[in-house]
Order: sequence, then C-alpha cells, then structure tokens
Amino acid sequence: MGSRSFGDEDDYFARRYISVGYPNSFGGKPAVEFDIDIDDIDSDGDGLELETTFGTSPFGYGWSGGPLWLWENEKPYVVGVLAGSEKDEFDPRRWVFAGGKLLVERVKFGLTNFV
Repeated sequence: MGSRSFGDEDDYFARRYISVGYPNSFGGKPAVEFDIDIDDIDSDGDGLELETTFGTSPFGYGWSGGPLWLWENEKPYVVGVLAGSEKDEFDPRRWVFAGGKLLVERVKFGLTNFV
C-alpha cells in the first residue's frame, strides 16, 4: 500500500474509506469496515486527526494501528492509522486516525532507512 495526504480538508471529506483490524469484539480475528466517512479534522502541525463516527463500527481494543485507506487510480493508499478516540467539549466521542503530511513523511523515512 502507498500512503497519501491531501492539501485540502475538503478532499478528505469528499471520499469514503476502508479500515481493517483485529478487534476483541471479533475474537481477535481480522475484520474490515467499509464506507467510512470523515466527520471532523483537527490539525496538529503537519499531522492531522482524522475523526470518524464512534460506536457504529467494530473499532476498539485490538484495532489500534489499523489503517484507514482508500482506493485511488486502482491502487490502495493509507491516509491514517487508528490512534484512539477523543471527546471534545461540545462534540460527540469520535475515533481518531493519525494522518496528514506527517504520516506520509514517516512512511518515506521508514522506507529509506529500514527497507
């Protein structure tokens, strides 16, 4: 899989995503969630918190580190990695995927230094 970030938040909101993981709710077996949308984005420098709906998916214990990805031009690209959940003061609790330019830079660093 490749990695991808977008320069405009609207590009994240306009797409639908897929995630895979090994949640405890499935007995630690592999699971996949389709048709995921981004509900909110918080910027943290070059990193982004890509937030998705909490409670309607099997995300949770065992899913941490699972990729949030999409197909583009017949290729898979990771845009985020499940980091946990958060509840902002007036917003509902949401799952948070770490992504953005910082994710892409980390992937490039790993490929350069560890492959």
